[in-house]
Amino acid sequence: GGSVYLDSDLVLTEDMCTDAESGVGTIILKDSTSSTSIKDVLPFSITEDGVYDLVVKNKAGLVTTSNLGTLLGATSGNIVFDRDTPTISKEVSQESVNVQGVNWCKEPPKILYTVQDSHLDCVLATVNGVTKELEPNEEGKYPLSLGDISGIVSISVIAKDKFGHTATDGFVVNVDSDAPEVDSVAISPKQEYLVKENKVYLSSVPTITVSASDTGSGIKEYRLSGTKTETNTNGVFT
Repeated sequence: GGSVYLDSDLVLTEDMCTDAESGVGTIILKDSTSSTSIKDVLPFSITEDGVYDLVVKNKAGLVTTSNLGTLLGATSGNIVFDRDTPTISKEVSQESVNVQGVNWCKEPPKILYTVQDSHLDCVLATVNGVTKELEPNEEGKYPLSLGDISGIVSISVIAKDKFGHTATDGFVVNVDSDAPEVDSVAISPKQEYLVKENKVYLSSVPTITVSASDTGSGIKEYRLSGTKTETNTNGVFT
């Protein structure tokens, strides 16, 4: 890449330079931008970001100048020290209800991540096995949209810096955005009935049994409405 990233001091020793003929005479470390000599006694220990040149003179007086960052693989010659590890925090906005110890949301929550690192490379989010890169908003935070997902949602976020340090954050959210489905309605005892003027006339008071299913938080209650309203948890109305 453009710069080479290190997470510890760069130490240069004698064996990094050779000369097959007269031999290495002197090695000088210079600041590339100002050509100022920084060190001329080995070993060299580099601790700060910068662009550095190695000036090597053999014993015959011939000189070779090489950019240190380029020798390490940086196209720009920059050496950057990335010593810290990213940190992740999140804000989760959701309304939930507790069902048997599990919090269920009616809709996917809004999630906003704050990621801090001096040389951040990328922020990746994996939702139920699908990974995408998050982009920062105008405030420099990273919003994660879950779309219209429903059910048990597993979320993992990883922040990676230029050197390769990583930080992760993961949690599970339960989303129940689907209404229950009525599977069956049974009337007992079976009897003939008369429909007149949008009303149903029966010869005896029936028992109505309603069966329903819900793939999310489960059935909370059954409600039969009309001239009077009755509510229960088993779906049997008499």
